[in-house]
Amino acid sequence: MLGTTWAASLRGLMSTIAGVSSTVEWSGTFVQILAPAAVVGGLYGWAEHLRRFDGPPWRRWFALAPLLFGLAGLTGVATWSDAGAAAVMGLALTVIAAVGGVALSGTGPLWSRLLGGLLAIVPVVVFVTVLPGAAGPAFALARPRGAWLTVYFAALLTVYCLAGSIPFRRAPRGRRVTGRAGPSARLPAEASADR
Repeated sequence: MLGTTWAASLRGLMSTIAGVSSTVEWSGTFVQILAPAAVVGGLYGWAEHLRRFDGPPWRRWFALAPLLFGLAGLTGVATWSDAGAAAVMGLALTVIAAVGGVALSGTGPLWSRLLGGLLAIVPVVVFVTVLPGAAGPAFALARPRGAWLTVYFAALLTVYCLAGSIPFRRAPRGRRVTGRAGPSARLPAEASADR
């Protein structure tokens, strides 16, 4: 649900920037944006479930979940250049989630978290730089509309990176549970409380 909400908000941002030329289509909006975001959100939720119960180390592979955006972007492409653009978009979204996720995860060396944070800010800098030229001077950062859209974009990016941090976070202390992580997995404290 959170993935779908995030994607619907992103689609709203895109529509605001495009203005009257914005169109909503089944393929572009639902297949390429909303559906993959729902699946990516679900995968991040699964990764969080595994993390809470100190699940297997392969849960870090969930960091690759945003590649689904690139795969969804391949639907309905007419040319090789469109396919290449969709693949690059999926890769870029995965890298942004991963580097921002590392920065916000609280794990790993300090230098990697600082570098991840700096790299995660790059899309905001590009947004502020490119938007006025692409959409008009009314979208400049010094104008209210441009400032609002920048805050909008930065907030969406921050939420995206917070979700991307889930596969990199440590399990909560005292949460080591042996065996399969699932609804039946119980913490030692919970088991002793029933006695």
